[in-house]
Amino acid sequence: MKDGIRLRQHVTKRSTGDVLYEDKAFSKKKEVLPNETQHLLFLFTFYLFVSIIIITFEKKLPEPLTINKEGLYPGKFIAERAHNHLLNITSIGPRIVGSYENEVLAIKYLTNIINNVVKGANENHKILINVTKHSGAFPLKFLDGMTNVYRNVQNVIVKIGPHRSTQSSLLINCHFDTFPESPGGSDDGAGCAVMLEILRVIAHSSKLLKHNIIFLFNGAEENLLQASHGFITQHPWAKEVRAFINLEACGAGGRELLFQAGPDSSWMLQIYAKSVPYPYASSLAQEIFESGSLQRTGDNILALIQGVVLDNYLSMVPPQDRTGNPVFFDFLGIFVIRWPQYVASTINIISIVGGIYSIYLNMQTARRDVKRSVYLKHLLLCTGAIIVSWLVSILSCTLIALVLTKLGKVMSWYARPAWLFFLYVVPTIFVSMTFFLFVGSRQKKELKSTWVLYEIYCDSYSIIWMSVLSCCVVFEIRSGFIPLHWVVFPTLGNILRCNFFNKWKGWKWLFYYLVTMCLPYIQSFYLVIGALYLFIPIMGRSGSSINSEVVMANMLCILFSLLLSFTLPFVLLIKNAERILSVLVGIFLITIGILILTPLGFPYSGDLSSLAPERFMIAHTQRQYYDINGNLRHSGTGYWIADLDMNSPYSVEAMVPEIGAVMSTVKDCEKELYCGLPYFMPVTTFLWKTSWIPGPAPLISVPTKLELISKSTRQNIVTFTFNITGPDHISIILSPYKGVHLERWSILEGKPLEGPKWNDRETYFIYYSCASNCVPFRFSLDLNVNSMPKTPCLSIALGGHFLHGEHQTSLRFKRFLAQFPPWSVVTPWTATSPPFWYLESPSTTHERKQLRGNEQPVQQFAALPVEKIFINAWSTGKGGNSLIPAIGRSGRTDSGEEEGTNRTIGFRPIEQEARGASSPLDLDRSTSSSKPRRPRYQLFGEPPALCRCLFQITR
Repeated sequence: MKDGIRLRQHVTKRSTGDVLYEDKAFSKKKEVLPNETQHLLFLFTFYLFVSIIIITFEKKLPEPLTINKEGLYPGKFIAERAHNHLLNITSIGPRIVGSYENEVLAIKYLTNIINNVVKGANENHKILINVTKHSGAFPLKFLDGMTNVYRNVQNVIVKIGPHRSTQSSLLINCHFDTFPESPGGSDDGAGCAVMLEILRVIAHSSKLLKHNIIFLFNGAEENLLQASHGFITQHPWAKEVRAFINLEACGAGGRELLFQAGPDSSWMLQIYAKSVPYPYASSLAQEIFESGSLQRTGDNILALIQGVVLDNYLSMVPPQDRTGNPVFFDFLGIFVIRWPQYVASTINIISIVGGIYSIYLNMQTARRDVKRSVYLKHLLLCTGAIIVSWLVSILSCTLIALVLTKLGKVMSWYARPAWLFFLYVVPTIFVSMTFFLFVGSRQKKELKSTWVLYEIYCDSYSIIWMSVLSCCVVFEIRSGFIPLHWVVFPTLGNILRCNFFNKWKGWKWLFYYLVTMCLPYIQSFYLVIGALYLFIPIMGRSGSSINSEVVMANMLCILFSLLLSFTLPFVLLIKNAERILSVLVGIFLITIGILILTPLGFPYSGDLSSLAPERFMIAHTQRQYYDINGNLRHSGTGYWIADLDMNSPYSVEAMVPEIGAVMSTVKDCEKELYCGLPYFMPVTTFLWKTSWIPGPAPLISVPTKLELISKSTRQNIVTFTFNITGPDHISIILSPYKGVHLERWSILEGKPLEGPKWNDRETYFIYYSCASNCVPFRFSLDLNVNSMPKTPCLSIALGGHFLHGEHQTSLRFKRFLAQFPPWSVVTPWTATSPPFWYLESPSTTHERKQLRGNEQPVQQFAALPVEKIFINAWSTGKGGNSLIPAIGRSGRTDSGEEEGTNRTIGFRPIEQEARGASSPLDLDRSTSSSKPRRPRYQLFGEPPALCRCLFQITR
């Protein structure tokens, strides 16, 4: 007996862990797997329990402080006061740039609150208040690329600092303007409410500030950075800014996230880690963006600001931080781990070396059971098997998502994210484990020890993670802290097990495994939850051209395949693993049944406690397509729906019967520039799948006009000067023809920012907004026509957008919108459909200038009385001018005439002094007398009540 015991101990030292569970007498028999089914059930139950704890912990909020108890908390952020500010700001209503609510009411509220704060401020502080207006332009590569032009956008700016002069300031920014029809609670009323309360706390504190704090309440952020650009480029205080904190929202709800710090402000990260009570930070988020509660947010931002301005960091900031971009992440919101890039690279390299040693140690331990060449062979095979298992899992989840799409049961996770676990995580586990069992059964023909096979799979996972970590080192990817977790902890666990715990088996070994794998799982799952909180709302407005069900299926499959690294091969050690697989299949089938047969799979919610609305953007507009000769090809009025998710627009068909007549606009995008639709932002690359519903014509009271002021040629360069008037939000789309290039324009210096190609033609998108005191937008551009003959050289499309006020929605439009259900959110506006001007290049045989416009020059939709049309037309050469009108009409006129009625209309020259007598149509609005050859024309004949005109100017 003693010899027998001695023999088993000797075998233990020279074999891997599975020999612990075997007796030599049974070595030739079929191997008995070391773990019971309940071991795997316990493992999954443990992971599920930990995941639920993390989700609960992540949602935990600090107790909000109230006004009646603020005496007990001097110098603290009071959430109730910030909440009152938020209620007052949102009660103003939607605050669109140019609206009375944004330009008057919001400004008045902010200045009143700020003035009250200043009255009670401590005498240790010097406070200055500016309300500024800015005009300018800048290129923006965001979305499809655009040139952003703005006029008179407003900022409310407060600077608080010491009485002594200091040239270093911390800038903190929010915006009070909103998207159309949005009250702007989270985006970004909450940010402004937090800033107002922080301003009060700091102003009333007796602590001496070492630096200035600039509070920027900017009034034009939803127009894509207009007001912030105005401040940075035009305000004198901008030169003092040494650091910047931006309070912005992405979606609704969730925690504030520090996602960017550096490269020249890694010191701020140190302050953040040291001061902030509820940290939530990750350099992963910074890399993604670069390629809560009011109490929690307020406490964090107040602590960060005080940490900056009460220290000397701002005045000591070097012109360039040699340490590079920092690596940083928080652990469950408890503390922040941070280090410079070079330290991160050093740690990563050491971890990779340790991982290689761990694999070598396993190979040495198994050398008497498995030859080294066989071990290496199966190490390669297992690595390939893991990668193939990922691909098979992705294909399986994609197939499930496509079946759900076919059944019309998509986006159930939008309102109830728990569906993601049952629909995609469970199948991922099932498919991966089944695949490992299938491949493992064939590998066991050469590898007699299941335990050795499991260790080889673990080593293969280590190789994959080390490869990823190596890439992070080589390319200095700061999110390398994620693979670092999956290299360090398995490596340490394996080294310790081989040296100290190699006799442990059963439950002891399982608990040891959980201890070594628990931390990387907790940290990674914490990051996964943050990613899901970000991406689930985004999938609700990513456009119907993207199958969000497939996107989320693949995302969950990939994330949990990685999260369960080193765990999925555990099925190889389990007796009766088929039982576990049967349970997973049963869970999935029950899930599908509940999803299809019950309303629990409905994707939207109007419940205020768990809002998940379906979003619609609907423009009341008119479409008119012309050919190059000005002939009307198509005309129609109705509602244009920008489908923001894959259920749109048919999800509301039961409540909105007009949806039954919906038509797709996909083919229009192939034939028409920007689909021939009134986009007010350049988003056609991902929002090209939209819908059209025939309906009544919109009411347009403010015309959108394009006037050709002048045209000149010099060699191959043709210069056009235009004048544009209309509502306070206008989109301008330019597209030179093939062979023609836009060299420069007067809007900005340098090469114009080009958008995506359309039918091999350049496109340029200009967005113009005016907050107050609007004037016509005039600009010129130079086209290189390369000595082309007289052919069209440029198409220009205009879109006038009524985003606020009485012109935003007509009575008919409001009746249509009232049908939408309470679980939907609609952003409506009235827009002029983009008509086209075709501009011709000069002839090679004789000079000729020609302007062809297929829209009514005053308005882009419903036709207007001819008496209101204005256009400039003149020549500086000999021979005089002739204006030859071509009339085309569609629809019913005010006089009741049906479409197709022909009327005769013409123009005749009149003398300059006869202007006041009978000039119903003014063709020259210029008052300049320096140009003698500007003949004036009078409309003669009986014009139709409504008409559309194609003007052709020839010399």
